[in-house]
Amino acid sequence: MGSVDGRGAKWAVWLGFGLLIALFGVDFYLDVRERDVFSWMDPYQYYDFARAVLEGHERFDRFEVPSIFPFLLMPVLAVQASVPAALGVQLGFTLLLLWSVDRLCRELGVRTPSPLVAALVLSSPLLIGLSRSLYVEYALSAVVALGRPWCCSRRRCSPSRWRWRSSWGCSPARSATTRASATRGSRSCA
Repeated sequence: MGSVDGRGAKWAVWLGFGLLIALFGVDFYLDVRERDVFSWMDPYQYYDFARAVLEGHERFDRFEVPSIFPFLLMPVLAVQASVPAALGVQLGFTLLLLWSVDRLCRELGVRTPSPLVAALVLSSPLLIGLSRSLYVEYALSAVVALGRPWCCSRRRCSPSRWRWRSSWGCSPARSATTRASATRGSRSCA
């Protein structure tokens, strides 16, 4: 057997990654295509508020939970107001999460090909479960991951400072508007 050169190995990794994304998407579609209800109150309140604003039954500034998540659902619900369509938003956050993992691997100089790291992240049972419901934590994971490469950037500050920034990060502060319990003084919906 001959050895595989560097380009062939990269091509194989990216092909495998593309196959994983395709399988994730098909599995996602088959899992959510016939859903017509949510399993818990939190997803329903985001969906219901976004739909009510689009239909003109509610004002956009009347949402009781300090979160921007319903506004992220509105473009999808404007096209098709259904539970499976709303859950489709999670596929967008999946792509954002995978792109963020790739950027983070590059920024930190990780030697493992980023598609393999992203596949490991995407294979997490917790993230798979969250992606199948309208829980805001999945979107929050993607937003936090998006902020990490910026916080870890070696180009923006000295090495002694980027390590501190990467350990604490700045994305949780930016993503606090996505998760109600992460904001100061948030009210309970219960």
